[in-house]
Amino acid sequence: MTMVVYVIFDPYFGEKLTDLPQNTPIWIVDSLKNTPVAKRIWGERPNDTYPNGITTFQPVSELEGILNVIREHHGDELDLKIIGTIQS
Repeated sequence: MTMVVYVIFDPYFGEKLTDLPQNTPIWIVDSLKNTPVAKRIWGERPNDTYPNGITTFQPVSELEGILNVIREHHGDELDLKIIGTIQS
């Protein structure tokens, strides 16, 4: 079965994170706007846990690196919803 996974590179995504579906894997880049929202949601949604829920990651310079990590966690059958671009 294909799993939907959101991968967000937009460092200003912030509050829009609350609009994404619950109980869905969401990977979002650490930033001043994103990380506080992610931490707040972790507190508000204690049952939204691995493998679903929100995971923050450090900014990356190459897409393949973070995709390999996501595949390690969620497998190869993924429907990736990529938002934003890698910031260089």
